[in-house]
Amino acid sequence: MNRALLGSLLLGFLIAACGNTDDPSPGSGGAPGEGAGGEGGGAPVACGGSEEATCGEGELCEHPDGRCGAGAEQGQCVARPAPRSCPERCTPVCGCDSKVYCNECLAHAAGVNVSNETTCIHAYYETGGSDALSLYKADVEDNRCTRIVLVSPHENEPNEDVALPVSWGVSRLNFTGRAVDCGFPFPDDARLLSADVDRLDGSVSWDDSPTVGIPCTLDVDITITFADGVEDHHLRATSVPIYNGCL
Repeated sequence: MNRALLGSLLLGFLIAACGNTDDPSPGSGGAPGEGAGGEGGGAPVACGGSEEATCGEGELCEHPDGRCGAGAEQGQCVARPAPRSCPERCTPVCGCDSKVYCNECLAHAAGVNVSNETTCIHAYYETGGSDALSLYKADVEDNRCTRIVLVSPHENEPNEDVALPVSWGVSRLNFTGRAVDCGFPFPDDARLLSADVDRLDGSVSWDDSPTVGIPCTLDVDITITFADGVEDHHLRATSVPIYNGCL
């Protein structure tokens, strides 16, 4: 065969072979498994711990065995589920942010781990004509919500022996038959339960020094006693987060 013709054929084969090589289009992100997150088959990415490493957008720092990752304990970055992919069934769980969620999937979609170690007590600060602070305790086992509203200025009733910062008092006490009612805003369709409350005792405290506007956390220790022999109900927790606070 003519040497020139043979060389041309070999060159053609080489060009064809190179043309069949996969070349990801711009913006495709490369092949699966090359991402930096905890999904996709790559090495798991650690998060949390003493260095407080964070995950990427759309990821959750998942901690093992239903723990909240306190101290030096590390978690692993995983992709958050889409809320629309979560079950519709509502089986309330407590998040590590002290809020209640309809199920674990929805908590993870919000970027929150769930745990039995949390109290499910949080507070929400409202401003307007009067300052108001709502305390919520979700009881996921009995599927019940307890809400105590504190207002300033306001005076306690005689059966409300609750120590509070100056000018504050207990304004309302509500019970509902759904743990997920424990959130702000308090739902209009909340089914209030009747309760023959005998008295409230205890205290709620926070940093009310002149240099503090709206506090970040509070401590609560309240016992609710019922007149009809129902077992006492307690709200006890320290460093309770105040949402819409810390200003």
